Amino acid sequence: MTLDSAVEYVESYRQRGEPVQITNEFLASITPEIAVALKRQFAATTLMYLPESEVKFFTWLHRYAPQVWSDLWSTGDDSPVEYTVGLGLLEDVLNTERGYPICDITVEPLYYFTMKHVYAEEAKPLYDAILARVEQKLELSLRDIMLLEIRSAPIDIWRLAYLYGTTPEVFKKVADDLVADEILRLTPTIESLSLLMEDELPLDDDAISFDAHGANINDDIFEEDDDTDTYDQEEFFDETASTNDSNSDDSNSDDSSSD
Repeated sequence: MTLDSAVEYVESYRQRGEPVQITNEFLASITPEIAVALKRQFAATTLMYLPESEVKFFTWLHRYAPQVWSDLWSTGDDSPVEYTVGLGLLEDVLNTERGYPICDITVEPLYYFTMKHVYAEEAKPLYDAILARVEQKLELSLRDIMLLEIRSAPIDIWRLAYLYGTTPEVFKKVADDLVADEILRLTPTIESLSLLMEDELPLDDDAISFDAHGANINDDIFEEDDDTDTYDQEEFFDETASTNDSNSDDSNSDDSSSD
């Protein structure tokens, strides 16, 4: 899809006064450059429906972090949620490993991290050790995974939990431990996050480019405390596998349709 045809697509919805439908086919046909151009032209005036992949994520969030979901989407009544957002988020949802960033909740504490949240001096030996384990194909802990994912791109604990098939509480504990060890800063409010992003300088060392998703993870890190009964791990992983299989079937179906 060219930029001109993408603009025509967006304009067709704007002329009808409707949010733009962001289909899987549309996402697959545009580049990050087109997404940025559409954002610049339409972000201030145009709404879009979140794509199916993001609706699935927020359906999962509604079950495993209902307070966070309510912070984002609750309207105070029982009306169906339409999941409409500004078109300025198109570039974010184009990245299926990140998607809609949970960085603007106002009731629940923010657990959103960027490299500005990382204490550079303390983290450098950790990154060196983690990358050495990656090169040796050794198992990685969730602590390792979280640091690598933050290094790859900004991310929140809820997206991390979704990507790695666990619950938000697991990655919240990982984050809290990293904060206690003075490896990460926590910015629990929008105001504190804004101050960090505006006033702090990014790290000046070379960026470590690594996608931790799908790395070799030690299964022992998913063990729950004896007094924790928030979810059934076997049931959760069965459901996750079923969802992934369904996503794969949908993707194959979309590919066949496009042919």
